[in-house]
Amino acid sequence: MELAQAAVDDIRNRAAGIVRVAAPLVLASTVLPAAVKAYTNRKPKVLVRIRDTSVESLIDMVNSAAVDLAVGPDQTVSEGVMRLDLFKSPWVVWFDPTHPMVERREISWAELRHCPLVVAGRDYERTISLTHGEYHENDRITPVDIVDNISTALGMAAEGLGLVIAPAYVGLLGRRFGLVMRPIVQPAVTRQVCLYHSSARTVSPAAQGFREHLIAWLAGKDDLGQ
Repeated sequence: MELAQAAVDDIRNRAAGIVRVAAPLVLASTVLPAAVKAYTNRKPKVLVRIRDTSVESLIDMVNSAAVDLAVGPDQTVSEGVMRLDLFKSPWVVWFDPTHPMVERREISWAELRHCPLVVAGRDYERTISLTHGEYHENDRITPVDIVDNISTALGMAAEGLGLVIAPAYVGLLGRRFGLVMRPIVQPAVTRQVCLYHSSARTVSPAAQGFREHLIAWLAGKDDLGQ
């Protein structure tokens, strides 16, 4: 009975339990593991399981109770899903260090129209098209290739096959490919990263604890938005 009571107390105090968190590749492979390590060092009885998935699947996974929490780019939420803004990250361009633009401190969208561009995922189109919706059709930026995974896009950029347009937080992975980054201006565009959870179901104490930890932990990571 004492052991059972101790287990109940652990759950009530957010000291034990399983938390399932979904995120796209970059966040799932760079940001979340570090956040999980920091949390489980304090709460060793909490098991946090990371599910890497596409941006388009985040809301559905929360809705279907496949995960407790989801972290990713801003999405339109359905009834029963809560959204909390975490941080903003500007859209930037990544390329190999031998590219002529390496001497530039920033690059305009107009200049990128003349470059071979690669993007990962089709959700980028929503951000870019909304930003450039007032421009003439001939001024629209059309990538030469759209791949599913950001690691594929960055690998192509590392071989000089194109320039990658992505939010700045991708730099956590992009730097490992030896790429350089430059801000995109005229205009500057930002990507909002959000935390999602169900409002129709009670979030477990363990998930609540990790949710609060993740919000505070990300608030101290200035490099995610630059």
